[in-house]
Amino acid sequence: MNDAPSARPPQDRPDMSSVLKYAVPLAVLVGVVFAVTYFSRYTPTDDGPPGFVLQEKGESAPGKPLVFFTTARRWNPQSPSLPDRAFPGFFPIDPVRPQVAHFWFENRNTEPVTLQLKGVSCSACSGGRVAPLPAEATRLLLQVSAASLLPQGLTTGLAGAGMVGPAARLFSAPDALPWQGYTFSEHRGDFSQVRYTVPGAANADGWSPQWGILELNFKVGENPSLPLTADFLSRVGTTEQVGADRFSIHYRPSKPLEVDRQAIDLPELSTSAPVQTGEFVVFSPVNEGSTPPTVRVDLAPGATEEVGEWVTAGPPVRLAPAELEALAARLTEMSKEPFRVASGYRVPVVARVKVGDRPADIGRLERTVYVTDGAESREVRVKAGVRGPVYLTGEAKEVAFGTFRGAAGAAATYELTTEAPGTELAWVPGETVPKYLTVELTRQPDRGDYGRYKMRVTIPKGELAGELTGGVVVLEAKGPTRQRIRIPVTARGSR
Repeated sequence: MNDAPSARPPQDRPDMSSVLKYAVPLAVLVGVVFAVTYFSRYTPTDDGPPGFVLQEKGESAPGKPLVFFTTARRWNPQSPSLPDRAFPGFFPIDPVRPQVAHFWFENRNTEPVTLQLKGVSCSACSGGRVAPLPAEATRLLLQVSAASLLPQGLTTGLAGAGMVGPAARLFSAPDALPWQGYTFSEHRGDFSQVRYTVPGAANADGWSPQWGILELNFKVGENPSLPLTADFLSRVGTTEQVGADRFSIHYRPSKPLEVDRQAIDLPELSTSAPVQTGEFVVFSPVNEGSTPPTVRVDLAPGATEEVGEWVTAGPPVRLAPAELEALAARLTEMSKEPFRVASGYRVPVVARVKVGDRPADIGRLERTVYVTDGAESREVRVKAGVRGPVYLTGEAKEVAFGTFRGAAGAAATYELTTEAPGTELAWVPGETVPKYLTVELTRQPDRGDYGRYKMRVTIPKGELAGELTGGVVVLEAKGPTRQRIRIPVTARGSR
């Protein structure tokens, strides 16, 4: 016989669904009672919408027709005021598509206020519009903001979810607000025609201040005169109660694609160091970068050798938020002002001395990494040296002519060392740059376990006037595995 206690009859167990049926409404009721009690004691401040910090307290006397919570718009991620954190501050150069800056205000008068444009600093200020906020929208914004101050627990998450409603109502549809708009260029001769009307305050319940939004449109050119400014006059009804406000917009024209460096210099490749790695960052101050850019490796302009796969790049790796912040901090320190990084990718670069059984050319190894995102493209030059069984004797790394009279021409003589005696070298005129260079190779007696050549490089008379850029002498070591030797050439021909 089993002496274990019998299972509890099902009818004696608590029905959890029944418990929840009453417990959840009770919890909600307690929360609602607490919230109503809190709201009855809570008084909205005069600092404006949630997240704003009134910056012009000295200018916001009770007699001023409109109280603007801020009159300057600039991006500042450390600002306690939401508008300065939300304003992008960096915009792509586009003389056609306008950008916007918003300035919130309050009419604390019972009479309507007229807001009139007085002047703008330049033609880049293309237009503006004003929208008074409906009373139900401001009431909901304030009450949800107050709910966010309630103790955590029953109301956790409710305030954030509640903000979605008023935010969507304000900005989701073109006709969500009663906008009054003007194109400034159409009234350039008489700005007095650009008038906006703001209803008087009717804040009987203390939760319905008459807020409004002034939106200024501007177009971003190459070299703007900053800050952009717009001057407005305001008047309460038909009274003599008037005021003046100047609005300024500070921003930086930006390219949508940037790189943190123009070139990468890798250590020398050799049989003892067959692989060298580096990286660069491609980023955007204006785009969130939902898709990674494309990366392509090609020869430097004017180069004639095979591209090969001795230098590879990518795939791009998205930067984590902490890495974006660190990059922004570094760029901020360099530019001495806040720098925004909206998105970024790290691009790894690898250089190899050999791919399969094919060695890289000895000497200068140089490739260009092209990074493309849509219509935007940037370049990063990758440079490395390849040390192999043939090299310039001594410390020389290039054929250096220095400065000479171009009309007279010049010649330079160097010694080459081969690590295997008997190595046969030949000049490759088809890949030597520029084509007017001539090369003479004279084999010398071997020295111990090393072979030697004398190399004479000549620039003919009258061929060079100015700086020689991209010059290279190309040789080839004969044998079962042929290998090219690329030796840079520098010179300057004077008159």
